[in-house]
Amino acid sequence: MWALAGVFTRSDVVRVVGGLAWVSIGALMGAYQTANLPMLVVMMFLPAAFAFVFRAVGMYHTEDPRVPRASVQAAACAALAFIPVVASEPQMVVAVLLLLMVFMILVRDHRVMLLMIPLPAVAVVLPNLVYAVANVSSGGVRQLFSDVMI
Repeated sequence: MWALAGVFTRSDVVRVVGGLAWVSIGALMGAYQTANLPMLVVMMFLPAAFAFVFRAVGMYHTEDPRVPRASVQAAACAALAFIPVVASEPQMVVAVLLLLMVFMILVRDHRVMLLMIPLPAVAVVLPNLVYAVANVSSGGVRQLFSDVMI
């Protein structure tokens, strides 16, 4: 969460409060008490993935007088950070794709980069998606809403 808050501000106070709020959300959900490993993985990698997405398209705050630039390396890191998110909670692939579609509408530049970011995550979940589509009548869609704990 520190990195995601750092996209919007350089204030350490705001970043610490954001990080503590994120940890508190995990505690309130009971993820620590029940040792819900898939949700803990999501809570660890999701803020970093979106921080990398913001850096990939050049939407971040700098203290330097220079203008933020897009970064292919940040796009690659975002793609890699989304893999554990969708591998532990396969239903997150739908939310990630929807959010990246919103990014494509809001960000005029770097659309190809935004299209390439979810490809590794979709490749990880593709066998589940194929099974769910092939077995819709017998309840195969339920497999998308499970996690690795089941």
